[in-house]
Amino acid sequence: MLMTTMSKIYTIPQAKHSSGFHFIPHLQQKFLQYNIKFDKSSIYQFHTEDQYDINKLFGLSYGMHHTNSVRFGWRSLGTYSSKIEILAYCYVDGKRIVEDSNNLYIAMIDLNKFYTFRINVGENCYKLSIFDKMFNVGSVEIPHNYLPFWGYHLYPYFGGNRNAPHDINIIFEN
Repeated sequence: MLMTTMSKIYTIPQAKHSSGFHFIPHLQQKFLQYNIKFDKSSIYQFHTEDQYDINKLFGLSYGMHHTNSVRFGWRSLGTYSSKIEILAYCYVDGKRIVEDSNNLYIAMIDLNKFYTFRINVGENCYKLSIFDKMFNVGSVEIPHNYLPFWGYHLYPYFGGNRNAPHDINIIFEN
């Protein structure tokens, strides 16, 4: 049986937050994985505290996403760096898990290189992991409580409060 790789480029247009409307519901999904590549369009510089806002890459909601959800987040370190910082971005029982109280850092990754991003939803925690070929580049676990039976997939979103400063392209492969 021949397996083919499907690619999709998600574009967040300049002056927008969203890569478009994507609604894919799920029932008790416990695993999600993509191979993802960032290119130079993901690099930006704000010269304000907005530089540290976390953009959203992909994930799963359980019920509404501002109540219970797990996502990979990302941010540019500015135009002086060719790396992207990857973090966890989660809501548990309506509260956003923030960096001040938790270690959400997962990894620093290179541009123009595919990495495998994996979400595993356990009975009591979310586990987010990134792999470079077969090697684990980084992972983090975030505890959660009861999760609703239903939810939906979450896709690329820029910000915080700022819109994308230019078109941003992120390549997904399944």
